[in-house]
Amino acid sequence: DGPNQIQREDAKRRIVVGFNVRGRDVQSIVHDLKEKMKTSVKLPTGYYVHYGGSFENLEAAKSRLFIAVPVSLLLIFILLFFAFNSVKQGLIIYSAIPLSAMGGVFALALRDMPFSISAGIGFIALFGVAVLNGIVLIAEFNRQKESGTASLKEQVLLGAQLRLRPVLMTAAVASLGFLPMALSNGAGAEVQRPLATVVIGGLLLATFLTLFVLPILYVLFEGKKIKMNAAMMMVILMLFSTHFTQAQQRISLQAALDTALKNNEGLSAESYRVQSVQKLQKTAFTLPNTEVLFVNGQTQSFYQDDIWEFSQRFALPNVYAAQKSVLKNDYKLAQQDFALAKFNLRAEVQKVYLQYLYALEREKMYVKLEQQMSELLKIAQLRLEAGESNILEKSAATQQMAEVIRQLQQIKWEKEISLTRFQVLLGSDQQWVPSDENLRLQIPEQWALENNPWLLKYETQRNLSAARLKSERSKFLPEFMLGYQNMSISGFGNNEQFYPRSARFQAVQIGVGMPLFFGSNLAKTKALKYELKSSELNYIYAQKIINQQQKQLWSGITSLDTVCVYYEKGVLKEADAAQDAAWKQFKQGNINYIEWMLLYRQNIQTFTSYLETVQQYNALLIQYQNFQSITQ
Repeated sequence: DGPNQIQREDAKRRIVVGFNVRGRDVQSIVHDLKEKMKTSVKLPTGYYVHYGGSFENLEAAKSRLFIAVPVSLLLIFILLFFAFNSVKQGLIIYSAIPLSAMGGVFALALRDMPFSISAGIGFIALFGVAVLNGIVLIAEFNRQKESGTASLKEQVLLGAQLRLRPVLMTAAVASLGFLPMALSNGAGAEVQRPLATVVIGGLLLATFLTLFVLPILYVLFEGKKIKMNAAMMMVILMLFSTHFTQAQQRISLQAALDTALKNNEGLSAESYRVQSVQKLQKTAFTLPNTEVLFVNGQTQSFYQDDIWEFSQRFALPNVYAAQKSVLKNDYKLAQQDFALAKFNLRAEVQKVYLQYLYALEREKMYVKLEQQMSELLKIAQLRLEAGESNILEKSAATQQMAEVIRQLQQIKWEKEISLTRFQVLLGSDQQWVPSDENLRLQIPEQWALENNPWLLKYETQRNLSAARLKSERSKFLPEFMLGYQNMSISGFGNNEQFYPRSARFQAVQIGVGMPLFFGSNLAKTKALKYELKSSELNYIYAQKIINQQQKQLWSGITSLDTVCVYYEKGVLKEADAAQDAAWKQFKQGNINYIEWMLLYRQNIQTFTSYLETVQQYNALLIQYQNFQSITQ
């Protein structure tokens, strides 16, 4: 029990449900939790689940390991190449890495430890230590070869005998050094134990296997003249770099939306435009330049005099208030354009995300069909050879197989297009792939027409037109001028006293500027009146159109949702069961190829119709969600 508290994050309410994990790894628990959430929990519209804590840290660390591990392996290979100046011997020593990885995995399994980030770091450390034994052996084999030992076999046997103790000492020192960490139970033991277990288990297995495997590989490679030049080295490096650059990670729809809103270049450009318009609001009270005038000469008499004048023009306060109103509405309009850009980006990300999942579902269907068609072709060939059928059956099966292959290639092309577009929208260097989630979006609640972002934009445009008209009308008001004059008047005054140039005389100037020629202002005012009338009518018309679109979209969504539910509750399962039953009947000879083909086409049509209905439903729902309030 405690005080009630409403937590928020990213302008959204957040409810935290926390629990501790014991006896299992975090990733498998979250995976099971996701499955149960999909089947047992239906969240209200606007709610979504984000898995954080240790699982979020695990996902972030795994993404870093996807970079650190390939880079470490690549650097190890490059250093081996420079140490021995041979790709061939570098690859021989490199064989210790998979051997040591096997030992690390076996050690984790033996101690019943799940894979963790500390274990991943242990593998990186293990790979570096594991190659030391190979370096020791290969260096000794090469030294025996240079000393003139008779045969390759003798070189390997003698080198292994001489370097047996150093190899065992290298593994023993590293293993014994990590032993206290592997047996620790104090603070930080959950991090130390997996790391030490991986290193010790990997070194123990790698040491004994290296003593047998590496000499055999050396004899095999050195006994044959295998050319490995710089070109082959480049190919290997390209393979490494390709694997590194094409490492892909799966991403949920909500995470994809968050990533796109954070990294998309087009949206970032729109945000800078909003900031630019925001800064312009400070220009509403801009005054004309202050005028400074200096005159020197015989302005008053024969004597030399000088005059200093300072003047400043300014308008009435309501003129600046009208200008501020225009700039304020400009800023509000830019904010709404930015919000609409976010809506459009979200809609495009959802569209591409679901297109990929749609293609993935079709691919699963045709992959299963390809397997059946491959087996059917073999059956058709056997039936033809046995004289139980004619060439027409085999020809029909071959043609149908070609159509399945064509469909698979088409789907593959569609997936590549979706992924390419997906990467552009997310604006991230990481290669993301949509995770296999529910193909159908959830229906949101009804929305309020007055909160529609497009309608709010029309309303702001109307207010902007009214502000511009008011600002233009304010130009009919007079302007004022305030000045100050300081001068000398050399000569005799009326009091017969001589005034030198150093004697100063002052004066204050006040003036009014009246607009006498305002034909241009009248034309602009009339134009802005028509613009305001146009904005008002556009706003009224938009209300009617958006209201109509709302009803049409909602009607289409509910209708398609009914159809999808009908498919999901029974039709799909029955079609899948019928397809499996038809395949069994065909293999048992109870139905012929033509009957199976008819049933197969009917089932394919059922699945295709369902997927197309879901695609139409998602398209309408994405368009519907674009009408949601900006404040949501």
